[in-house]
Amino acid sequence: MTDAYWNYTTRKPRHRAAGSDGLRVEICRIATETAALVRAELVDLSREGLQLHTTMSLPDGEPIIVHIVDKPACIDLTMSAAVRWCRSEQEGRWLIGCQSDGPLPWETLGELFLGEILATDAHSVDRVVTDS
Repeated sequence: MTDAYWNYTTRKPRHRAAGSDGLRVEICRIATETAALVRAELVDLSREGLQLHTTMSLPDGEPIIVHIVDKPACIDLTMSAAVRWCRSEQEGRWLIGCQSDGPLPWETLGELFLGEILATDAHSVDRVVTDS
């Protein structure tokens, strides 16, 4: 009830990338005349989407396929998504927010934590810790 009064919508938890050395992320642009692969870096991931760093911008609404591979952790994940926003962070570097076509299964999310693709520390992307 309080949520409706304040017009507040909760955000699903996002989990930051752990910075795994063997991680490879590629975006397949399927809406272009010829399918093109774009290298990316995983920033964070939730069951409903992810944020990526790339060296090129992608238009809002573009359908993409994201392929996440980490051979040492035996992770090979392919998910369909759409670009929801894209903003420049610095010269030649873009931050892209994507929404997946469906929620990521809980088992897959668990494998990403076990494979140390996602960080397991107490500090999530949305949480701010202050000293009292």
